[in-house]
Amino acid sequence: MAPHRWYWGPTRILGETPGVEGNAIAEMPFFTFIYGDLHAHMIAMPLHFLALAFLLNEVLSARGGHRTRWQGALAIALGAITVGMLLPTNSWDWITYILLMTLGLGYAWWLGYGRINRRSLVALVASVGGFLALSWLAALPFSSWFASAYTSVQAWTGGKTPLWAYFSIYGLFLLLLISVLVWDTGRWLREVRVRALRGIVPFLIAGALLIGTALLGALVAALAGYQVALITAPLLIWIMILFFRPGQSRAMQFWLALSGLALALTLGVEIVVLSGDIGRQNTVFKFYIQAWLLLSVTGGAAFAWLWQSAERWTGFLRNGWTWAVLVLVGIAGLYPVMATYGRSLDRFSRDVPLTLDGMAYMNYAEYGENSQWINLADDYGVIRWLQENVEGLPTIMEGQSEPNLYKWGSRISINTGLPAVIGWDWHQTQQRGLHNMTAFVRQRGSNVNAFYSTDDIDLALRMIDFYGVDYIVVSTLERLYYPLDGLAKFEQMTRLGLLERVYQEGNARIYRVVTTERVEVAAGGG
Repeated sequence: MAPHRWYWGPTRILGETPGVEGNAIAEMPFFTFIYGDLHAHMIAMPLHFLALAFLLNEVLSARGGHRTRWQGALAIALGAITVGMLLPTNSWDWITYILLMTLGLGYAWWLGYGRINRRSLVALVASVGGFLALSWLAALPFSSWFASAYTSVQAWTGGKTPLWAYFSIYGLFLLLLISVLVWDTGRWLREVRVRALRGIVPFLIAGALLIGTALLGALVAALAGYQVALITAPLLIWIMILFFRPGQSRAMQFWLALSGLALALTLGVEIVVLSGDIGRQNTVFKFYIQAWLLLSVTGGAAFAWLWQSAERWTGFLRNGWTWAVLVLVGIAGLYPVMATYGRSLDRFSRDVPLTLDGMAYMNYAEYGENSQWINLADDYGVIRWLQENVEGLPTIMEGQSEPNLYKWGSRISINTGLPAVIGWDWHQTQQRGLHNMTAFVRQRGSNVNAFYSTDDIDLALRMIDFYGVDYIVVSTLERLYYPLDGLAKFEQMTRLGLLERVYQEGNARIYRVVTTERVEVAAGGG
């Protein structure tokens, strides 16, 4: 088996299963880090946990009386800013957390007051309304200037997730979740006395009929292809019953709410998909990663509760549960070990020594592009020089791969973080899906190609001025795609005092823009 299958294969269970359409991605958080995937969903992870900690504190503090109004207001402000920042960081998460926080703060308000009057309504507006207002204000600098073509959902009619795949992805979490539900139900039943049921038998019958109807609906949904409903729907009903059971602790209610939300997310992606998605690739990916993070929190608490309680179980039950957990933990634990090993073998060059330098491979590797092999060491020097000598965020001009998808193009901006005239093609076009926006991206890419190809200095200067370019890169990639006459103009511009060659090593050059004065001269003379 190829090394990459250890870390890649488990995340493509759905996408590689015949009959499951939509290119669904099921990446877990560990994959994000082992793959070095500095995406929005990874950057948002600390915000997830901070938001959950904030909400847990609000629920546990309700009617506690140990906080002043100012302390409560500051807590609300911190939570609001945290959730508000999810919108510019990873908008998919903001949808989930604004809903969770609104309902959670509303429930914390009810726990604190328990009745509706003028005073309690003022407190509700101050907490929930203040939270929503501050969250909106925190994201306003982003939302005021951002527009997206993907703002609606539609029914998903393609292939659905089979049960075996769902268990493969979430099996360990499901075992812990169901174990807690059984454990808490057992505790509840031990507390109930028969005499307490007098007078409520009709309500119990009505409740049983509702539960039966819901379970029948889940069965029908499963027969219609929504197999995940056969697991999630009964568990959601069970969670709801335990949430509202008399005497339920706030910590358990919080746990139940997070578990229910995670299950609902995994069921929701079977039903709807974001309009404009690649099948349901990103819809599953973005909401599955949320479910993973939620279940990692509830799974840890579940294990701690059950491990402490297991001391009082019968030997058969305790041993059976312990071995089941150990087996699943052992299977799941293979992934970090084998995936890390597989990822360490899956590299450009096996000659790279052990190092924490993520770019060290460039000094050893060659890359095939445009029917030729290029040495990456020249680009390593360019990137290092920019990292060590450039201050601020100057705009760079670098060449493009053709086509610019999963090639070596955009390598300077990617490794330095400096803004470039044109970014990675797919992200630029995907994130600018509004009417005719793709044409602007294509036009900018064409202008970059023209900039490197032309031997007209005045045209090149006008482009530098228009895009605000500060540094121009000419390295192995540019020499691979652009004519020598076009690249030669940069040396001529240097002799004219328009550019300054600030770096030269091998085939690599970096030119700093000194002036664009000839643009004005040419324009005035025209």
